[in-house]
Amino acid sequence: KHRRRAYGSVPITGYDRFVLNRGSELSHTINGNIFKINSGVVVLQGYESELDSNGWELDVGSTSRYYSVYYEVNLATQTTAIKSLYYSSDYPDIPASDDLTQSANGIAYLLLYQFRVVNI
Repeated sequence: KHRRRAYGSVPITGYDRFVLNRGSELSHTINGNIFKINSGVVVLQGYESELDSNGWELDVGSTSRYYSVYYEVNLATQTTAIKSLYYSSDYPDIPASDDLTQSANGIAYLLLYQFRVVNI
Protein backbone atom coordinates (compact mmCIF):
# COMPACT_ATOMS: atom_id res chain seq x y z
CA LYS A 1 0.00 0.00 0.00
CA HIS A 2 2.76 2.44 0.92
CA ARG A 3 6.10 2.56 -0.84
CA ARG A 4 9.13 4.66 -0.06
CA ARG A 5 11.27 5.99 -2.89
CA ALA A 6 13.75 8.82 -3.04
CA TYR A 7 13.83 11.06 -6.11
CA GLY A 8 17.47 10.87 -7.16
CA SER A 9 20.20 10.61 -4.55
CA VAL A 10 18.96 13.50 -2.41
CA PRO A 11 15.35 13.98 -1.29
CA ILE A 12 13.75 17.07 -2.82
CA THR A 13 12.27 19.52 -0.32
CA GLY A 14 9.59 22.07 -1.12
CA TYR A 15 7.46 19.60 -3.11
CA ASP A 16 5.49 18.09 -0.27
CA ARG A 17 2.04 17.23 -1.58
CA PHE A 18 0.01 14.80 -3.65
CA VAL A 19 0.97 14.04 -7.24
CA LEU A 20 -1.39 15.43 -9.88
CA ASN A 21 -3.22 13.02 -12.17
CA ARG A 22 -2.37 9.95 -10.07
CA GLY A 23 -5.35 7.96 -8.82
CA SER A 24 -7.97 10.14 -7.14
CA GLU A 25 -5.30 12.66 -6.01
CA LEU A 26 -5.88 11.76 -2.33
CA SER A 27 -9.42 13.12 -2.45
CA HIS A 28 -11.67 12.12 0.43
CA THR A 29 -15.10 10.63 0.94
CA ILE A 30 -17.28 10.25 4.01
CA ASN A 31 -19.61 7.30 4.47
CA GLY A 32 -21.35 7.29 7.84
CA ASN A 33 -18.59 7.35 10.47
CA ILE A 34 -15.84 6.44 7.99
CA PHE A 35 -13.49 9.13 6.68
CA LYS A 36 -11.61 7.78 3.66
CA ILE A 37 -8.63 9.13 1.75
CA ASN A 38 -8.93 7.82 -1.80
CA SER A 39 -6.15 6.60 -4.06
CA GLY A 40 -3.18 8.69 -5.10
CA VAL A 41 0.48 9.41 -4.47
CA VAL A 42 1.86 11.60 -1.67
CA VAL A 43 5.42 12.98 -1.62
CA LEU A 44 7.28 14.32 1.42
CA GLN A 45 10.89 15.50 1.16
CA GLY A 46 11.36 13.25 -1.87
CA TYR A 47 9.85 10.11 -0.34
CA GLU A 48 6.72 8.77 -1.98
CA SER A 49 3.84 6.52 -1.02
CA GLU A 50 1.08 5.29 -3.23
CA LEU A 51 -2.39 4.62 -1.90
CA ASP A 52 -4.07 1.98 -4.03
CA SER A 53 -7.77 1.84 -4.84
CA ASN A 54 -8.51 0.72 -1.25
CA GLY A 55 -7.25 4.08 0.05
CA TRP A 56 -6.96 4.73 3.80
CA GLU A 57 -9.87 4.73 6.26
CA LEU A 58 -10.53 6.12 9.71
CA ASP A 59 -13.58 5.33 11.83
CA VAL A 60 -14.30 8.65 13.55
CA GLY A 61 -17.17 7.32 15.67
CA SER A 62 -19.86 9.72 16.81
CA THR A 63 -18.06 11.74 19.49
CA SER A 64 -17.46 15.43 18.73
CA ARG A 65 -13.75 15.82 17.98
CA TYR A 66 -11.22 17.76 15.91
CA TYR A 67 -9.00 15.58 13.70
CA SER A 68 -5.64 16.10 12.01
CA VAL A 69 -4.68 13.42 9.48
CA TYR A 70 -1.05 13.34 8.36
CA TYR A 71 1.55 11.40 6.38
CA GLU A 72 4.71 10.22 8.13
CA VAL A 73 8.09 9.19 6.68
CA ASN A 74 10.31 7.46 9.27
CA LEU A 75 13.84 6.81 8.03
CA ALA A 76 14.86 5.05 11.27
CA THR A 77 12.34 2.26 10.59
CA GLN A 78 12.23 2.73 6.79
CA THR A 79 8.44 3.07 6.92
CA THR A 80 5.73 5.42 5.76
CA ALA A 81 2.23 5.70 7.17
CA ILE A 82 -0.89 7.81 7.31
CA LYS A 83 -1.86 8.57 10.89
CA SER A 84 -4.35 10.71 12.80
CA LEU A 85 -4.61 12.68 16.02
CA TYR A 86 -7.69 14.13 17.66
CA TYR A 87 -8.59 16.53 20.45
CA SER A 88 -11.96 17.47 21.83
CA SER A 89 -11.45 21.25 21.84
CA ASP A 90 -9.23 22.21 18.86
CA TYR A 91 -7.26 20.81 15.92
CA PRO A 92 -4.16 18.97 17.16
CA ASP A 93 -0.77 20.02 15.83
CA ILE A 94 1.21 17.34 14.07
CA PRO A 95 4.81 16.81 15.22
CA ALA A 96 7.60 18.99 13.85
CA SER A 97 9.52 17.42 10.97
CA ASP A 98 13.18 16.60 10.77
CA ASP A 99 15.10 17.61 7.65
CA LEU A 100 15.57 14.23 5.99
CA THR A 101 18.54 15.53 4.01
CA GLN A 102 20.34 16.13 7.32
CA SER A 103 19.12 13.22 9.45
CA ALA A 104 19.56 9.64 8.24
CA ASN A 105 17.21 8.48 11.02
CA GLY A 106 14.79 11.40 10.87
CA ILE A 107 11.04 11.54 10.80
CA ALA A 108 9.04 13.96 8.67
CA TYR A 109 5.32 14.77 8.68
CA LEU A 110 2.87 16.31 6.22
CA LEU A 111 -0.63 17.45 7.21
CA LEU A 112 -3.17 16.02 4.77
CA TYR A 113 -6.57 16.86 6.30
CA GLN A 114 -8.13 18.61 9.26
CA PHE A 115 -11.82 18.20 10.00
CA ARG A 116 -14.31 18.33 12.82
CA VAL A 117 -16.80 15.63 13.75
CA VAL A 118 -19.94 17.04 15.34
CA ASN A 119 -22.35 14.85 17.28
CA ILE A 120 -25.79 16.44 17.00
